[in-house]
Amino acid sequence: MSLVIFRIDDETLEAMAATRRRELELALLELNEDAREAGLVAGEHPVMIGRGPHGGLQLIHAGEILALNRQEFEASVAAYGSAMDRLSRVCATPFGPQNLQRFDEAKSRLHRRGATMMREVLSDQFDLNDLVARRLYTVVYLVTTGSSASRVMRHASDPGAS
Repeated sequence: MSLVIFRIDDETLEAMAATRRRELELALLELNEDAREAGLVAGEHPVMIGRGPHGGLQLIHAGEILALNRQEFEASVAAYGSAMDRLSRVCATPFGPQNLQRFDEAKSRLHRRGATMMREVLSDQFDLNDLVARRLYTVVYLVTTGSSASRVMRHASDPGAS
């Protein structure tokens, strides 16, 4: 039996620069580890994560493209990216610490909303807990945007961060 529950398709990985590919592989390894620890069982077919034919995200399980509200997902990704941009800017200013918690909480709310979306899309396949749903959203965010993992992992050492 395979230990892989989630997998990024080869075409998507090969299109990434080597650094991004290594970051994605590590994020995917952590996602699968957390999924197994949460009791998810890898079946014959992993959930394939990739870019759709017109960009964006495509999730496939057992040959079936999973229903994802593309507009809602793209709005979520844009809002999450914007929140991270604001958080980065506030960290770089002398007044940053005063506003850091507010911006980090906003980013966390958006991350939880994205995780809820992942949970709903995969509800027929898996019962995702909060950690696995958040990690999955992070991976799909990285796949669809090509962003550096350091951009979303910056506050990961904070126990309350998402």
